[in-house]
Amino acid sequence: MFRDFLFKKMIEKKVEGLDDEQKSEIVEILKNNPDFFKQIAEEIQEEVKNGLSEQEAAVKVAKRNQNQIMDVFKKGGFVK
Repeated sequence: MFRDFLFKKMIEKKVEGLDDEQKSEIVEILKNNPDFFKQIAEEIQEEVKNGLSEQEAAVKVAKRNQNQIMDVFKKGGFVK
């Protein structure tokens, strides 16, 4: 329970510009697909270790996994 609270707070900080409903939807999608998003985070960390900035690494990994990311968000009802 405490872990879920910390997770939610961490995600909310990353999506500050969104309204509360959108934030909740994203948190639920992330909670429902932890292995996939753990893999994404690990790929980003690896790219950062290889010299990219965090933002550059995130863009590169997102492009590489674009179809899977869209599928996850579609299943979660966030993207139509």
